[in-house]
Amino acid sequence: MDHFPGIPSHCFSEKQCSRDVLGCSESHDELVHVRVLASNVTRVDADAAFRQNTPSSYEEVAAVAARIPRTA
Repeated sequence: MDHFPGIPSHCFSEKQCSRDVLGCSESHDELVHVRVLASNVTRVDADAAFRQNTPSSYEEVAAVAARIPRTA
């Protein structure tokens, strides 16, 4: 069963597939602002970046995400 159209099923276990890092910048009642903080990054690189730098605010999350290497 394909729960995520357009994403190959092997990407859910494959750590080298490119993905995006999303962040919730604000919320108002039921309206949530989600932004793409980094696109085309591997899970391995994203996990490593956030393990090395534990952000405590949205601005810090955005700064960590901006330093994640992008895939070609």
